[in-house]
Amino acid sequence: TALMKKMRRKTFRRPPKPSNPNPMNIQQLKDTLVVQTSSHKEQAMRQFIKSQVKAIPDTRISYHASNIYVTRGEALLYPCVVAHMDTVHDCYKDFQIYQTGDNLFAIDTHAVRQVGIGGDDKVGVFIALEMLRTFKHMKVVFFTNEEIGCVGSSRARLSFFEDCCLTGWVIKT
Repeated sequence: TALMKKMRRKTFRRPPKPSNPNPMNIQQLKDTLVVQTSSHKEQAMRQFIKSQVKAIPDTRISYHASNIYVTRGEALLYPCVVAHMDTVHDCYKDFQIYQTGDNLFAIDTHAVRQVGIGGDDKVGVFIALEMLRTFKHMKVVFFTNEEIGCVGSSRARLSFFEDCCLTGWVIKT
C-alpha cells in the first residue's frame, strides 16, 4: 500500500501553473463593460464595436438586420464566435466600473448603489474582440436584441457561416 500511495502522488500531482504570456487586457475589459446597453438601446455598443474593429488590421465589416458581421484575414475555413450587444440591465446616467482585487463591479454614482455590470453579454463582446485581435483568421458576429427573444440570431445571414468550422475553445480564468 505504501507503493500505491507513492504512485498516486506521482500520477495525480498537478503540474505547475504555467505563466500566462498573454495576460487579459483588464483595461480593454473595463472599456467594454462601461458601454451601457439594453435591448433596443444598443447604439453606443454598436459604435464601440465599429471603432474597435477599425483598429484591427485586415478586417472587413458588414451589416444585416442590425447585426454586425466581421471577417479577419483570408482563409478557406474560419473559426467563428458570436456575442450579442444588448444586456438585461437598465442604463444609468452616472454609471462607473470599479475594481477590487480581481473583481469588477458597477455603481450608479448618482444613486450611490451597485447595479448590474452587463456581463451577459459584454464579456462576450470583449472576448470576441480579443479573439479578432489575436487570430489572423477569424469570423465574429455581434447579434442585436438577443435578450428579448433572439431577434438578431433569428435574422442571421446564414451565408456568412458557410466557411466557418466548428471549434472548441477553452477559456481559462
